[in-house]
Amino acid sequence: MFQSQTRLFKGIECPSIKQKKKCELPHCIFSHPRAAAATAVKRVKETPAKAAPPPKRKVVFSPVMLDHPPAQHQLRLRYLSVIRDKLEEVKCNDPEAKAMELEKQTAERSTAGTYANNIRTLVREILRGEHNEGAEEAREKQAAKSTRLKYREELAKLIIPESKLSKRYIIEIPSGEVEEDNKPVKCDRCGAMFYPTEEAPVECHFHLLRRNYNLEKKKLEDVFPCCGQVLGESNGCELRNTHVFKLSAPSELHKAIPFRTVPDTPASSKWLFGVAIDCEMAYTSKGMELIRVTALDWDSGDVVLDRTVFPSGRVLDLNTRFSGVSDLNEGTTLNSVHYPTLDFESALTALFEYVGPHTIIIGHGLENDLQTLRLVHNLVVDTAMLYPRHATRTHSLKQLAWTYLSRNIQSGEHDSYEDAGAAMDIVKADIRSRLKL
Repeated sequence: MFQSQTRLFKGIECPSIKQKKKCELPHCIFSHPRAAAATAVKRVKETPAKAAPPPKRKVVFSPVMLDHPPAQHQLRLRYLSVIRDKLEEVKCNDPEAKAMELEKQTAERSTAGTYANNIRTLVREILRGEHNEGAEEAREKQAAKSTRLKYREELAKLIIPESKLSKRYIIEIPSGEVEEDNKPVKCDRCGAMFYPTEEAPVECHFHLLRRNYNLEKKKLEDVFPCCGQVLGESNGCELRNTHVFKLSAPSELHKAIPFRTVPDTPASSKWLFGVAIDCEMAYTSKGMELIRVTALDWDSGDVVLDRTVFPSGRVLDLNTRFSGVSDLNEGTTLNSVHYPTLDFESALTALFEYVGPHTIIIGHGLENDLQTLRLVHNLVVDTAMLYPRHATRTHSLKQLAWTYLSRNIQSGEHDSYEDAGAAMDIVKADIRSRLKL
């Protein structure tokens, strides 16, 4: 059937669609329902997949090729398998790779006549654990431990006997009567006598530095190093408006602040075998008091304590030129951590975290430090009494540091860390030299 040119029947539904639900005429003049438009599907652009990386080539378990092998390949392979098996027995992480490495090293240093024997030696070493993972690190730790123990043993041998210590140190808690409080005392700077309770301004003339001792002439120099003035030229190059004093009699020290021994209970896991200590002091209305305490671990050399301390008396002179402390309110900073200034009792509590009854204390002229700490402790290694050996007079810490360490210390303000470290290093240098460590 041909389509109507006038399209008059296009508005009439096809009878075949009504009856048969379909129309088979190719050019039917009647109306037909429009077929649903096909949904356009957006084609996704195909991206070629990245080629997978080639699998890692597995290392063939075989002896490493050498220019001049000490044995035939088959013999080396048999020994290599034995090495691997022994490494597996000692739980090596990668026994095949380790075996190839060890066999290669052995083969490189062997001849045809020594190869088999060297392999047997290697196997014994493996079974002893010498080629385990971390064995080298373990050996280094063991060597360090052995060296540390040697240093400890030698340090213990240097403890000053009490018979000698008693000549300079307070080795027992003091007892006895104390004279009246308000008695005249001698100024520690200018030598004038005065009453500590007096607060009226005075003129205190003195030299900041004492005269040096001339070893050749065996007497004190005539010139003061602080100003270059000759003895007798003036009363001093410095002027202050207060006199100062320090207590020296054990009973007086004990009355001002009681002495004590290191508490032995409860035991602290932080107690150290040896501690190098240095204290800084200031003049106060109660004499010379502690204003800073520093402690270093003998084994590691690390600073374990560095705190400034408020004295109980009114501060007259912080002695900054020698103490290095200019403001007690600043506190200290250790390992980027700021620590506020402590009172005396809190400072001792902090110190006793590291110093136990059996801790050896190292320092220079420690009788002054222990008196300032009001501490009776007889396990002492004092560089002022020990070095140089067979000396007829006491050498300064500055002199000893230069002699034993080639280190110039105390070139400016004193630093308790520097002084404690120098005393400790002098002892270690002596031990190292004698034992050739």
